[in-house]
Amino acid sequence: MPDTLHLEIAEIPITVSATEADQIFEPDPAKQAFIRSARPDTAAIHVTLLTDPAPVPEMLRMTRIFDTGPTWQMHYGETGYCMMTQPHQNQPASWTLIADPGFQRVTAHCEPNLVESKHGRIRLPNPVTYPLDQMLLMHYLASRQGILLHAAGLVTRHRGVVFAGRSGAGKTSLARQLQADHRIRFLSDDRILVRQTGDRLMAFGTPWPGEGGMAENAGAPLAAMVFIIHGATTRLTSISPQTALKRLLPLASIPWYDRNALPRSLEFCEHLTIHVPAYDLHITPEIEVTDVLEDVFTG
Repeated sequence: MPDTLHLEIAEIPITVSATEADQIFEPDPAKQAFIRSARPDTAAIHVTLLTDPAPVPEMLRMTRIFDTGPTWQMHYGETGYCMMTQPHQNQPASWTLIADPGFQRVTAHCEPNLVESKHGRIRLPNPVTYPLDQMLLMHYLASRQGILLHAAGLVTRHRGVVFAGRSGAGKTSLARQLQADHRIRFLSDDRILVRQTGDRLMAFGTPWPGEGGMAENAGAPLAAMVFIIHGATTRLTSISPQTALKRLLPLASIPWYDRNALPRSLEFCEHLTIHVPAYDLHITPEIEVTDVLEDVFTG
């Protein structure tokens, strides 16, 4: 039988399937903790990998809605979406993903030069890898009350707390400082996925760690959002939902270019800031923050 890879990120089951019996997927160490045993029919997102270029007529019927030049492009049409990653201009796309409107059924086409043959087996790259995996989840979540954040996240007293900030804001440094606290278990030091599950907002670890290498396949009810700000003194201040939304939007993975998905993503961000207490954490590099955060950890 063709090889099948089952992943689970934020309790979202993802199945990646090959099409030929002699094809196997290369192991992906970054996703090891997120591999699960499951049946293909349980997948929320089902990706089928084809080792050939994408059909050109499919893209000709679509409208280009985003273009970063040589990096990647997004197209949209009646049948759904098409995303292409193109590392070098005037060369074929390395990956082309064709997805239905809900990003539940995806066909991934990879260039033949990404495929290796060893010991009589065809070794396939996993299409659910950076940045394709984040793009898939960003669009899947847009209509399902979820969002991916630039944030570290931890669990304390069975409650999730996220520390949001841009690259270089100090998420990993803060995580390392807090590791010594026996009450804390880290979900991630760089990317957290927040989504509504039933009547609860949950924070989940993801397979995209920062420099600290923290990436746990677990989650907890979200109790607080903390935004990291560099300041002259170390202090924690409560902020309004309006201020929290202003802080949140630049740190959220939102399909700004997609007029179909954008309103629902923004609605969820507003919902998040209304229902979760938010704080500004002003930090200085030399000051311990554990005592400052005591109210967040125990509140």
